[in-house]
Formats: sequence, structure tokens, C-alpha cells
Amino acid sequence: MNFNLRQSYPKYLLLFAAVIVLVFLSFSLTNCKGEWVTEETSSMNNEHTSEPLEQPTTEGQESKITFFHATDTHLIAGGSHVSCGPHFIGDGRTDCNRGLIKYNFTEWLNSTTNVSMAPTAALRSLVNYVNEQNPDFIVFTGDVISTPTCGSNTEAEYKLLNQTLSGLNVPYYVTAAMHHDIGDNDTCRDMYKKYMGDDMVNWNFTIGNNLFVGLSEWEVADPRNMSEPNSTNGLSPTLIIDPVPVPLLNYTFLDNVLDTYKSRGMKVFLFFHIAQYCYDEIENSQFRCRLDHNLMDVVENYENGFRSFVFLSGHNHANIYDPVESHLGRYHFTTTAVMNYPTQFRIVEVGEDTINLSMSMSVNESVDNVSLTIINGEYQSGAFMSFHNLTFFGSYDDRNVAISLGPVTHMVCHLNSCIEVAGWGENECTYDSDCAVDPPSIPKGSDVMADQPRGDSLSLTGSAEGG
Repeated sequence: MNFNLRQSYPKYLLLFAAVIVLVFLSFSLTNCKGEWVTEETSSMNNEHTSEPLEQPTTEGQESKITFFHATDTHLIAGGSHVSCGPHFIGDGRTDCNRGLIKYNFTEWLNSTTNVSMAPTAALRSLVNYVNEQNPDFIVFTGDVISTPTCGSNTEAEYKLLNQTLSGLNVPYYVTAAMHHDIGDNDTCRDMYKKYMGDDMVNWNFTIGNNLFVGLSEWEVADPRNMSEPNSTNGLSPTLIIDPVPVPLLNYTFLDNVLDTYKSRGMKVFLFFHIAQYCYDEIENSQFRCRLDHNLMDVVENYENGFRSFVFLSGHNHANIYDPVESHLGRYHFTTTAVMNYPTQFRIVEVGEDTINLSMSMSVNESVDNVSLTIINGEYQSGAFMSFHNLTFFGSYDDRNVAISLGPVTHMVCHLNSCIEVAGWGENECTYDSDCAVDPPSIPKGSDVMADQPRGDSLSLTGSAEGG
């Protein structure tokens, strides 16, 4: 006798199968808290965003990411900012015509506007080099133009910057600096957004298990009470040159982004203009940076929610790595100005458990020669606020840093038993209050710097022609 189940029980079988499928899907799409979760796949968001967005990430083995950090391009188009104050010659700035005239580099001055052509030449060389190397993306951290106050030249400089960066064949991101880029002026804020984009004020994106966040200096503290040498309200400056109003970052934005991505064991890269820590062994001082307690309070609130924090800044025109917080998994870097000696940028290679940082070759040795001549001349003459060229080049320990992150582990608990396992987890599957669960163990890693000899003086050769 042949028994046909489908013919005998068609309705009951189909109903039973449907229930089984629904139960299985429900279990698969919820975690142990009953919260709905989705599978994440690898992708890169090439669109800038000013809101913290949930971007897909990669599970399992990560492929290596390479990005570049450049800063302080100081493009100048003409007019008001051509001579600079006396202390700026000492760091070899090539956007100041006073230094070019003093050291007989007048061929670098535009015959019509009388402003330096060196910053434009250096940035164009950088664009060509980046296109040859083809990184995943590049970030510029402020002082992208030169005019210190909002004026008639600002828009011309933003146009020049936009035209130059449009030659890049890779995604680029920009953060604004208050003094040169915005000038605490709504007209210049609008110009920045017009030419750089509304989405380049504050932005974030992810690639794999890495979170990238850019913060612009968009507002300032009360200038009646707040200047860089004597600031309060959570801002504690160290060595600062000018008594200007203190720029503020968007701390709420950063808090929202970190809250969105916390507890996933991600590596975080923060980009903004003025560094938090920048001890320079050549000058034996914190070299033109500012400790912003408001910013660090936000970061410290999430120190157990992320695997590491790498801070990348500019402003001091020097290559510096300050390891003061490396034991906490926080690594602080500044990068030399593109328009200054040694016209370089920082190369960052990110693996699953490693972060390697090094400096590029000089992108324009002719501009190097101009800047280095000014630095050495001012240093040897003992002029006001002149600095040794190694401060800007950086010691070898500043230029080559390898960060090795230890394995991530977390606790998995059920009933009265807890075990430590590899990988990231939130310890959220605890069903018994008697099972004590410690916070996830996130080894912060160590920094291994290249063991290279140090020198007392560096020099470059090259003609004064533009590159």
C-alpha cells in the first residue's frame, strides 16, 4: 500500500513547515537579548557624511587598508596675507613673501599678485604622487588655505584648492581649521561648505573594522575669556604662539558616532587640526599643541568600547609622535605641513592587528630647498621663534612607528559558568546574576619604533624652480 503524505495531510504539513521556518528565522535574526540584528558585509562608504551612519563592516579576516594624512597646505591666491609675522619665518613657511625676499627666492613670487607660488606647487606635486601610489583615501586636517582672516581672497583660495584637489583619483576628506580656513566668520564658513562640501564639516565612515572620524574647528570659545595661552573651560594649552580665540570641536557629534559603533572592538582614527599631545625631543617641549579636555573626556568615556585610538593632526608643521598615552591604546601624531620642509605626508597602513605609520618621500624638493634655507638661516641667526630643522623633519622615532595590537577576548557566560574566548563580545548573554562578568579584555598593544641613528642637521639640495 502506497502512503502519500502530501495527498493525505497537505494542509497540516504545509502549516507545520511554515511554523518551523518562522521559528528558525526568528532565532537567527535575534541575539540573546532578543534584539534584532543583521548580517554585515564589507564595503566602503565613499560619500562624506555629517551624521553618524551605520556602515557595513567586515567580519573575520581583514584586508590591509592604506591611507595618507596630509595637512597645512596653506594655499594662497593673493592680497592680504603675504608677509606674515616675524615668528613665522623661523619654521620655513613658504606662503610668506617676507621669507622669500629675505633669502633671495623672489622667483617664487607671482609677478602680478606678489604672493608665493610654492604652496600651490607643493600641493600639485602631492596630488601627482598620491595618484601614482593609489591609496584607499587621503585626509587633509586644516589650514588648507592661507588667509588668516575672512576676506576677498578667501574665495579665490578655496577655488584654487577645489581645482587642485579635483585632480585626485582617490577619495579625499577635509577638516577645517579656525584661524586660516574659517576665521570665525559665517561668510567663510559658507565658502568652505560651498567648495569643500557640507559633508566635510564633521564626517565619519567605516572600512572593515575601522572607524574614521573627522572634526572641524567650527566654533570658538568666548574671546573675552578664552585665548590659547590662558584658556579655561576644559582647554589646557601648552606652547602656543598667538593669543587668538580658542577653536572648539563638535564634541556631541563625536559622542554620537562613538556611541553608535561602541563595543565592536573597532580601531578608531580621529582627524582634527590641533594635536592633543606633541612632545618634541628636539625642542624639549610640547610643540604648539593644546590638550582639549572636552575632547578627551568623550574619548575616555568609550575607552573600553574600542580597540585603539589613533589621533592625526597638523598645526605645528612638524613630524611628531607622542607615546604618552600608548599604554592606554591612544597614539598621538602630528604631520608636517605640505608647503614646508620636508613637503611630506604620513602613510598609514592598517591590518587586522597592526597599524604602521611612516613618512612619504618629499614631494617637491625645490620647495624643500626654499623652506630649509629659511629654517637654517633663521636658526643660525638666532632670530625670534626659529626652530631646528629636525623639529619639522622629525626624529626617526617620530617618522616610523609600528603599533601591534594584541588579540581581543571577551567573556561568554551561561547560568553559573563564564569562559573567556577569542573575538569581540559585549558579555550580554548572562542569565544568572551570580555569574560575575568583567568588562571585555582589550589588550591595547605596544608601539615599536624604528631603531635608527639620529642626526643633528639635515639638508637637501635642489633648484628654486617650481615642481
